[in-house]
Amino acid sequence: MRTNQATSYAIYNPALNVPGRPDYWQTIRYIYQHLDFHISEDEAYVITNLFIEKWDESQGKLVYEEELKKHVFSECRNRVVLFLPEAKIHRVVDLIFAYLRSIGQFL
Repeated sequence: MRTNQATSYAIYNPALNVPGRPDYWQTIRYIYQHLDFHISEDEAYVITNLFIEKWDESQGKLVYEEELKKHVFSECRNRVVLFLPEAKIHRVVDLIFAYLRSIGQFL
């Protein structure tokens, strides 16, 4: 196991942020620090990876939060068979957006 791998007990540290440059492990830590319900690490990774996939596809285009939420939820059901309720998946995506806002990557 790599020592820099995030786990549910890792704490988000804003001092590690580089403005305008998202960090995968900081994103995961941010999710866990601000989430008010339990999800597994695998669930957090799947949702984050699906978000990143769509985010990267949308480079140079206008990104709408609702569109990204719908995409991530749809892919969770169709591609990876993640059975979290839609509201919980949307909440995790909201936290990813909040993290991106905190580093100036999304307005």
